[in-house]
Amino acid sequence: RTVWLAASTHPGEDGLVAVAHLKMKLSRPDLLTIIVPRHPERGPLIVEQLKTANISVALRSEGKLPGPDTDIYVADTIGELGLFYTLSPVAFVGGSLVPHGGQNPVEAIKLG
Repeated sequence: RTVWLAASTHPGEDGLVAVAHLKMKLSRPDLLTIIVPRHPERGPLIVEQLKTANISVALRSEGKLPGPDTDIYVADTIGELGLFYTLSPVAFVGGSLVPHGGQNPVEAIKLG
């Protein structure tokens, strides 16, 4: 599958990531977007919002893995961001679409 990562997202960015996913899916029907929220406790709320928009979603903290029909995988766990950077050839580092100032991109750069 084609995979891209939205890492360390903040409130207000997840919906924008979902919009980007839907637009990219028009040319990449096999697209899987992985969202890793900056604060993992937001995972269930993100899932609720995505389901409201009729987006197929799976939540890592519930032990779910993305299936062939999963649009967005919310990885709301601690200590696994590096894994998701290595799985994705493209990453958006959050904090820059809302008035936060952005997250440090060093980990993303280090892991390729």
